[in-house]
Amino acid sequence: MRRSLSIAILALVTAFSAAFARSETAPAGRLEVRWVSPTPSEVLEGLTSLEVEVIPHGPLGTFKVDFYVDGKRIGWRDDPPYRLDWDAGKSLRSRKIRAVAYGSDGNTYEASVTTQEIRVDYRTEVSVVNVFATVRDYTGSYAGNLTVDQFRLFEDGVEQRLTHFAYENLPLHVAFVLDVSLTMSGDRLATAREAAERFARSLDFSRDRAMVITFAGKPREVMPLSNSREAILTAIRSAKEEPGGTALYDGLVLAVEALRLIDGRKAVILLTDGRDESGDGFRAGSFHTFEEALQQAHQSNVIVYTIGLGKNIASQMDFHGVRTVGALLTSFAEETGGNAFFATRPRQLRRAYETVAAALRHQYNIGYSSTNSRHDGTWREIRLLSTLEDSVVTARKGYYAPSE
Repeated sequence: MRRSLSIAILALVTAFSAAFARSETAPAGRLEVRWVSPTPSEVLEGLTSLEVEVIPHGPLGTFKVDFYVDGKRIGWRDDPPYRLDWDAGKSLRSRKIRAVAYGSDGNTYEASVTTQEIRVDYRTEVSVVNVFATVRDYTGSYAGNLTVDQFRLFEDGVEQRLTHFAYENLPLHVAFVLDVSLTMSGDRLATAREAAERFARSLDFSRDRAMVITFAGKPREVMPLSNSREAILTAIRSAKEEPGGTALYDGLVLAVEALRLIDGRKAVILLTDGRDESGDGFRAGSFHTFEEALQQAHQSNVIVYTIGLGKNIASQMDFHGVRTVGALLTSFAEETGGNAFFATRPRQLRRAYETVAAALRHQYNIGYSSTNSRHDGTWREIRLLSTLEDSVVTARKGYYAPSE
């Protein structure tokens, strides 16, 4: 009896040890990233769709997928289908494209594809740099009767010849970006919706288009670019408080990426009542940084108008303690040719949106062909001046040169 019991115990211990060893060596799972488009045999030109499929092998989820072209990150998607539209230009050269998926296990999984190249001889094209600007006179009123001779523009300190000039209300593509974090609950969000609705009603949807993006723990495109007033109004009204933090920078990046390939006037109106942070307050709320969001706004030639709501938002420090929220909202605006507004009470939001609308109705469209013809991808500083006495000019501070 004892011998049989000993043998049974030994067998049980052996089986348990084997099972434990199997559990220690068994893979926890992985993500497989598979390219759908483009294929290695393709030659890329113009607007191109980049798409991958992420296949889980095991109980894993996917947080997001980053896309890189020739080592430069061009965008991301956090929900399937993982598809991103990108302008490949006209060079017909080989491209190395990489997709990086972030798994719920904390690991990254990637796949890359290298496309074909066609070599052609071509003359260097001269691109026109467009600058949208507003001018206020000594009284603070918009100056709408200036001529091209009353402007001087410098790029990296070198004066440029202005080749395009107009003062007209051109078609507008605008993104409403609304903070819907829990701190925006109640009167704050209700008043923000009402103010945004009034702005949307002022648009001419026979030629203008708008979109609606909200952000809390993550950004969400509630309504893509549309020329339907009712669709935009419905999307604004649907904005509801959500838990999870404040992904401020991701919300801005999602908007500028959506507007990147649009020609003409493009504006983002960003409203928030607090800094970028996670729901628990222990980490940043966005995948992107302030610097990345600002760079993408520059590269998309988007004018950013920011509205900060709350008594302390102007002086509140960002998550990393580097700058105040007021300073970063001001930087987003001033660097791209917009304005920053700070409202201590929700009822001041209507005035902020009305001021943005007025600025967009009084813009000069100024264009020039840069004397620097190098396609080196570098930052070029722009300084636009008016000869009107005691005037204030608002315009973007620069642009990134083409890289090909």
